[in-house]
Amino acid sequence: NGTIIHIHNSSGEWTHDIVDHEVQYGRNQCMDLDSQDATHLVYTDNTSDIVNYMTNVSGGWTSHAVAEIPGAMEVPLALKANGSVLVGLHDPEQEQLCIYRKSDSGFERINLPGQFPKVYSLNLLSTDAGAYYFVYRTDEGWFVSNNANGNWTTMPVNIEETNGPNHALVDLEQNSMGRI
Repeated sequence: NGTIIHIHNSSGEWTHDIVDHEVQYGRNQCMDLDSQDATHLVYTDNTSDIVNYMTNVSGGWTSHAVAEIPGAMEVPLALKANGSVLVGLHDPEQEQLCIYRKSDSGFERINLPGQFPKVYSLNLLSTDAGAYYFVYRTDEGWFVSNNANGNWTTMPVNIEETNGPNHALVDLEQNSMGRI
């Protein structure tokens, strides 16, 4: 068994919380803090392929299964100012890019139009106005898909290809994108 530990510095002193002590070697972790400094975490359990979402927004840690996606590689997390939680996923079996939006009854799946056989790097961003932006790399290059105008649109992004990590940096306010 593995353990997911949240290490934080509160009041100038480092401490830790055990978030999940039964996880089987969690992978693809993503963490973010909301405007109230509550922690939001998503990860995939290696043995079950279940993508889990955990938060301490209520003071203690709570867990919610997002979806079971065999082969899910990256699970980006986006938090909106209104408290909405979004989890992005590539579903390799169904060749879909999808967003899971948290609701009171669980997570609702929203599929992007089109087929996505291979996705190598995946980033999810959202705006307070309600738009979602996926930034991702496929065999054909880098792309941005968004629903800013109410319909999904996709456009290629020119990024110089180099050897090394393939993670995108995006600044929605400046309409710019870089790569690390």
